[in-house]
Amino acid sequence: MWRCKDDLEDIDQVFLALATGSLNTGFDAMDIVVVPEDELAAGGLTTEGTEGDTAVPALRSRHVDLVALDLDKLGTFARILDSRIRNYQVRRRTESRIKSLVREAIGEGHVQQDVLSPELRKKL
Repeated sequence: MWRCKDDLEDIDQVFLALATGSLNTGFDAMDIVVVPEDELAAGGLTTEGTEGDTAVPALRSRHVDLVALDLDKLGTFARILDSRIRNYQVRRRTESRIKSLVREAIGEGHVQQDVLSPELRKKL
């Protein structure tokens, strides 16, 4: 999970972080479910910051994990996701938009192309 504001620019940063992960080998359309942290807390869910797997150094600290999970908390999280999806709190970016985000980040110096997977570099 990645922290962000619920605005287009900040959400695009999450798409960029995901698209430039070390195991990513291609560009695909992606969906993100936006869940406010206070909604997680109200459900008894706890997050902990962990370094994210992304080629964008400035975004690594925005990654969080759900911690201290048990079956009940997983069920709570599933219900939160279900509710958010049913209420259209999903953001989608097309394959071409994801590729554009990566190209823009490279052009602006936020991503070093040589740290991307070889397969991803070929598809740029």
